[in-house]
Amino acid sequence: PAPEPPAGVFLGTVADYEARRIEGGLPAMGAELDERTIPEESGLVPTSVSFTKGCYTGQELVARIESRGSNVPRRLRGVLAEEQLPVGTTLWTDREVGVVTSSAVSPRLGPVALAYVRRGVDPPAELEARPDGGARTVRVQALPLGP
Repeated sequence: PAPEPPAGVFLGTVADYEARRIEGGLPAMGAELDERTIPEESGLVPTSVSFTKGCYTGQELVARIESRGSNVPRRLRGVLAEEQLPVGTTLWTDREVGVVTSSAVSPRLGPVALAYVRRGVDPPAELEARPDGGARTVRVQALPLGP
C-alpha cells in the first residue's frame, strides 16, 4: 500500500525533476517538442535515431538533414541566469535570436532554462534576456548544463 524506495534513492518534487530535466537538456512534449519541431533542433537525433535500421515516420526529413550536415535554423540550448526566466522570454543580440521554453531553479546551478536559439549563436555566448520589458544578461551553454 505504501511502497518505500530503495536506500540511497533521492526523493524529489516535480520542481526537482524539472530542474534536473533542464540541466540534462531533455526536451519535453508541449514545451520543447510539438508538431512543428524538427527532430535535429531538439538534440534527440544522436541518441534516438538509427540510420541503419528500417523505415520510421519522419525518416525522410531526418535523413535529409543528416546528409546535409545537420544544419537547422535553431537549436535547443541551456541558459544560465541570475534569476528565473519566465517561459516565453526572448533572447537578443542586436536582434531576437531565441525564446525560453522551460525554466526552473537548480539546487546546483541556480536559475536554469532551455531555449531554442538561432543558428549562428554558438555556445558559450552571452545574450540579453528581455522578460517583461526588462533586460538581463544570460549565458547560453551547450547541453547538458554543469560539470
